[in-house]
Amino acid sequence: MKNSDSLNYFRPVVTVLGFDYQVAFEEFRDYYSISVEFKENHTITIPGFDLEEMMEQLKRCIQTYIEEDE
Repeated sequence: MKNSDSLNYFRPVVTVLGFDYQVAFEEFRDYYSISVEFKENHTITIPGFDLEEMMEQLKRCIQTYIEEDE
């Protein structure tokens, strides 16, 4: 079940390792979805119910991609 109180944790821009990424937000009937365009043809998408947890997971995913790309 979606946690509507967690909407306060959504941010349209996330900063990871000094880089800013625009965060897209979609709300569906049963869940939320946030995504980031990463590099040229890569998109990271996180579906879920709690935006606080989702934003943290998104940051971790971006950081992992950056570190693996080095």
